[in-house]
Amino acid sequence: MPSHADGPPVYHLAFDVHADVCAWCAQERTGAVVGEGLVPTAARPLQAVAARLRGEVHVVFEEGPLSTWLVEVFTPHVDSVVSCDPRRNHAFSSGQKSDRSDARWLCDLSRAGLVSPVYKGCEAVADLRELVALHTVTVQEVTRTKNRIKAIFRSRGIATPGARVFDPTERASWLAQLPGAGRRHRAAVLLATLDHLDDHARGAWQAMVLEARRHDAFALLQTVPGIGPVRAARLIAWLVSPHRFRSRRQLWAYAGLAVVHRTSGEWTVRDGELVRARAPRPVGLNRNHHPGLKHLFKGAGVEAVHTGGWAPIAQYHLARGLAPNLVRITIARRIAAICLSIWKRGVPYNPDLALRPTAD
Repeated sequence: MPSHADGPPVYHLAFDVHADVCAWCAQERTGAVVGEGLVPTAARPLQAVAARLRGEVHVVFEEGPLSTWLVEVFTPHVDSVVSCDPRRNHAFSSGQKSDRSDARWLCDLSRAGLVSPVYKGCEAVADLRELVALHTVTVQEVTRTKNRIKAIFRSRGIATPGARVFDPTERASWLAQLPGAGRRHRAAVLLATLDHLDDHARGAWQAMVLEARRHDAFALLQTVPGIGPVRAARLIAWLVSPHRFRSRRQLWAYAGLAVVHRTSGEWTVRDGELVRARAPRPVGLNRNHHPGLKHLFKGAGVEAVHTGGWAPIAQYHLARGLAPNLVRITIARRIAAICLSIWKRGVPYNPDLALRPTAD
């Protein structure tokens, strides 16, 4: 390695991560490549690559399924670890595409300070995140199985309103309406599968709530209308800390509730002075977001209107001429802002302040 008389050398070490083998590239801050190659995706070989660089080492890789594990692998051995947003990197793409060229390009972006870091401070809620993921998957499987069961009856013109078809006490009468032994057997197997999935879903819910109760914010967030135990647990698992958001606008963007404005040719010259020719126009909500959070806040907003006493707010915005879909977005934004505020301040929800029908 080259010698540096004015202090320890600074290296940027980038990895193009794959399940079996990672491509890596190491550069000095001047851009000189001091090493590159391939390494197995295992802790010790990866740490050995970083150990070759005698100096200040900054590791960077793109966010993915292995990123949390890679942060744990590198953090004790290097000066900084950044898991960056790959969607931002595509905007600077060099056009070349291979594992080695991707590693070198990521190294160039790291040296230039053009990588966008992804928040990784999830150690405090690691167990809750796993249990929330388990509950989410089991609920999805229950829903899919119910849809498959109803599809069998629907294909034979048999209406199945409500949830009576899933009731074990009425199961025999429903199965008797299906013609063909094969079709009845298929429906019976799916109904038996549904019973097991329901048991797993209840167990996942209990484990998730039990773990969520260890966090002070769990009871606090449930004071907000529309936020029950499941939504509160998901908020804690997905957001981790409210202090990662400087204001409600950062949370809105993260949750896909930020309004995107676009314009072109915005300024012109009149009488020798710069004047605005046209104002930016809204084109919708931001697409780069956490889809689970967007669904959570929109669902909480609907529930707050129907059962949480927020109907006057909805009526106020409808009377102002706001379209129903925009009313739902407006209420979801207010729910998100309230959750962030009470979580930061550690105080429960105050309906007297929240129910004032003012625009966001």
